[in-house]
Amino acid sequence: MFYLVNSRYILAPVVNLEGLTGNRYIVLAIAACIPLQLAYTHAPMMQSIFDSTDLSLLEWAKVRAAGLLVFCIAELEKAVIRRSPLAARPGHA
Repeated sequence: MFYLVNSRYILAPVVNLEGLTGNRYIVLAIAACIPLQLAYTHAPMMQSIFDSTDLSLLEWAKVRAAGLLVFCIAELEKAVIRRSPLAARPGHA
């Protein structure tokens, strides 16, 4: 979900544009993914189908931290590309 928000713009930073609310389909996709992820992780029927297990609050915090790390790395990558000669070439912006 973090990468979904970040990948809306190839080179532009998410924080300087509409961010999360600029596209209602992204908001709807995230709104659909959250309960599905919770069901996959915590619903006994889903656990038996997929052989998954509950996550503790600490484990959920680690998942969120990993997602935030991916988001930050992708933003950093875009910043590096914007400052490189590749960003000035036609067809790359």
